[in-house]
Amino acid sequence: MTIGEALEFERKKLNLTEKEMTNGIISIASYSRVERNLQDIKARDLFAILDANRISMVQFVHDLDIDLDEKDTEAGKWRYHLDCAFYENNIQDMEIINQVIQEKSKSKELKLSGNIVLAKLKNNLDCLSTVSMDELDVLCDSNWVKDLNLLKLFYDVMPILSMPYLSARIKEILTEYSGREKQIDPEYQYVLGMISISYARECSFRGDYRLMEEIFIFLDKLPRTPKLFLIKLLEKYYVAILLHDKAKSKHISKILRKLGYQKIATDIEV
Repeated sequence: MTIGEALEFERKKLNLTEKEMTNGIISIASYSRVERNLQDIKARDLFAILDANRISMVQFVHDLDIDLDEKDTEAGKWRYHLDCAFYENNIQDMEIINQVIQEKSKSKELKLSGNIVLAKLKNNLDCLSTVSMDELDVLCDSNWVKDLNLLKLFYDVMPILSMPYLSARIKEILTEYSGREKQIDPEYQYVLGMISISYARECSFRGDYRLMEEIFIFLDKLPRTPKLFLIKLLEKYYVAILLHDKAKSKHISKILRKLGYQKIATDIEV
């Protein structure tokens, strides 16, 4: 069953109207479109509806007929849900989303991302110390820097990589993309921008600035589009950190908090 079909099945089993099923969480019109598979539903709204109607999430997930192939659009949706739960600092939703990924995905990369992102949210990266480099052997493929999904996986695992290994992989990315920043596909621009910011964060936290200049040059050459606004703002933050400009870094942190990015503002503080 699809999510829409599963919701309809549960609603009819409980003998509820669409209005009763939604509990005011989303509009009746939106819910109706979800049941008919005409519209997606946010993970947090889905979980809220199931919780409000005392429907077992474990059984609901088990009954879903979805195959999270890494190249499938369905996998992309759940990857998006994963990122949303992370930045909204919602551990409960994250655990459920990761449960779906672990049960329904055949991709070891997506499963590894799910576990790592959940561990990052729980500030429990120590539990991932058992992750072997064999599990990351896909990053040794000569074409990994051209694969969007592998770039996303690399972004996820950056906090648990040694600095020499991390910097070597960053060097590969810069070799592939430097000099043509504005010609890169927008989806790649965003992921590469987030990788660059994450690398700047790791350098700042670990006190190792070996490729910071190259990273800032790369970030500065990315186009100034609305989608990359946050990345550009974070670039300014880490430049201020590098220059020991505390007034500017604190000002940027305040801007992030005012915009609702409390988790990011907390995570970047050195």
